Amino acid sequence: MTSNKAALLAPLVGAALAATGHPMQAEPASERASKTQDNAVEKAIVTEASTPANMRVEPESTPPKSADAGPGGQGLSKLPQLLGRDEAFAIVKKARLLISSEKEARKARKDTKASDSTLEDYAKKCARLDAEMALLQYPWGHPIEVVMSRHAPKKQTFSAMRSALKRRVLAQIAQALKAQDELQRNGNLSQPWQQMVRELQHCLHDAAVIDGLDRIQLLEMTGKQAVRSVSKRQQLRGLRDGWQDEFLALNERSLTYRAAGVLLRHCGLRPAELEKGVAVTADAGVVNVRILGAKVRDGVAGQLWRQFALARESLPAWFVQTLDAGGPMSVVAEADGLRAHLARLSVKLFPRKGTGKKDVILSAYLFRHALVTEMREEGWDTSDIAGVIGESTADTVAWYGMRRRSGGSVKPKKVVIVLGSIQTAVPVRPLDLSSLAQQIRASRSKGARK
Repeated sequence: MTSNKAALLAPLVGAALAATGHPMQAEPASERASKTQDNAVEKAIVTEASTPANMRVEPESTPPKSADAGPGGQGLSKLPQLLGRDEAFAIVKKARLLISSEKEARKARKDTKASDSTLEDYAKKCARLDAEMALLQYPWGHPIEVVMSRHAPKKQTFSAMRSALKRRVLAQIAQALKAQDELQRNGNLSQPWQQMVRELQHCLHDAAVIDGLDRIQLLEMTGKQAVRSVSKRQQLRGLRDGWQDEFLALNERSLTYRAAGVLLRHCGLRPAELEKGVAVTADAGVVNVRILGAKVRDGVAGQLWRQFALARESLPAWFVQTLDAGGPMSVVAEADGLRAHLARLSVKLFPRKGTGKKDVILSAYLFRHALVTEMREEGWDTSDIAGVIGESTADTVAWYGMRRRSGGSVKPKKVVIVLGSIQTAVPVRPLDLSSLAQQIRASRSKGARK
């Protein structure tokens, strides 16, 4: 039994393309299957215990799946030997319409091409879900529904997993469409073409299941409780003053990440921006940084690039000395490695006390929110803040950091960015006060309903 749709599709596409003389070679199924193994997932115990009590299926009443069964549990041998011509072409037409509608939706949203890191992350998520589906015994529903129900308690995780599955199934549909097109052009409407159409039918079914995933419904069906995530704003409220400087002192010991840590602390970088590399140069009295933006949608969101100056005297001495000795440098940090490094420092900086409170986990976005908070407290203009963090509109800043606190003692200056040095790929659109008022009213309305 296998739940890896990619593994099921590969031999069929390979056979169909071979029938047309297409040069593309499919990856061996054994190699593809081995890539889906995740040691962390294999530790999970996947049994009937995961089945809702009112939906459990007894083993005796469950027919065995065929060896080539896909995620839905229906192998190709369970389908009719031949599809009618009209039925087959209707399936192809439906697949074309789905791909076309998805392209139009992406165009309307002005989505940009997914980065390599995003595609890699999606592949990891799909491999994890595939491994979970492969371990299922007597699932109470479609295997995709069963495994996704386990991730339903965490809204962000559920959404990311669903996005990964949807992207993959759309790619599978597009690949199968291309293969059957080749067969049609060669006038080959026999068994290989039938197999491609059947595979399209499987993929369309999976796509419908993925589109129909309802997190709240899955929580109700399985009796699980939603886990309320702790926002970066909430985390910031509980952190002691000076934690960023404590971080820099600890981080300085890491030759691999200490330069990246300085930029995280002072520049509000996203992890993907550090993966691209941040250009750092020395000038008279300042250190210039140039950042290639992430999460950019042309004309809609983000900045392709931004640059500004940091006050030289406010940076760690070793950082400035390294720059003076070696000249211009590019600071790069791989996202997964940086995440693991920050997790290790989190334990040292915020020891676990077992009080039941959420543990503080350092992240690039926590530093990003902290920087926006400091800039607000020092009276920075919203448009300047947006430019620093790589946003194209000042409205977006409202979602970052904590509100400016009035009264109390005057705190020492923490922001080392030189005001007036900020440059961006496109001018930052000013704050839309009417839009902000609508957001405030919506927020108050939501709070009143709780």
